[in-house]
Amino acid sequence: MKRFGNQKWKVVISFLLCLCPLFAGLILWNRLPDPMPIHFNLQGEIDNYGSKLLVVVGMGLFMAALHLLCLYVTTKDPENGNVSDTVMDLTVWAVPAISLFVSFMIYSAALGTQLPVSRIMSFGLGLFYLVVGNYLPKTRKNHTIGIRIPWTLNDREVWDKTHRFGGFVMMAAGALLVGCWLFRVELNDAVMTVLTLLPLALVIGYSGFLYYRKRAIR
Repeated sequence: MKRFGNQKWKVVISFLLCLCPLFAGLILWNRLPDPMPIHFNLQGEIDNYGSKLLVVVGMGLFMAALHLLCLYVTTKDPENGNVSDTVMDLTVWAVPAISLFVSFMIYSAALGTQLPVSRIMSFGLGLFYLVVGNYLPKTRKNHTIGIRIPWTLNDREVWDKTHRFGGFVMMAAGALLVGCWLFRVELNDAVMTVLTLLPLALVIGYSGFLYYRKRAIR
């Protein structure tokens, strides 16, 4: 991965972080139930289970492989020179962070710890949106990172305006979700779904509006 030059240590450390849940699961193996919880609703109730081997080993290997795939695809992008080092760092640490967050939720539930799932999800998703919203305006046109839809990839001006707007929308949604966590607001499934999908719909809709308005003027 030539893009990382003398910073290949980031790839190594981030890869090992993806495997930490696997190592933790092996250490806790005799204390973990079989099957283990793998999914929760927003009320914190477990609504799906998987075998211990699948959760501990399968999930760990899958996240590590996904991480390497993301890095490989990004570095092979012919326009990866447009991706700043800061945005590339986000790509390096995103999957490990998600892996650690998800495994914490699963192992805690498996060991009998009662978690405020709704509030944790609000905080986790809100933090994710805040981070993404901060980086979106700094993302120059490429084929692997950012809002990659036909009209952004075909027009640099639409790309730039879409990512500036997307940064604002994601930051607003993130602040709202983190606010729900701070003020102990419990979100039901419908509200959480809206807060998750509405920012994406607004950004895609705004992008399409820019592109087709520009074409109409021409």
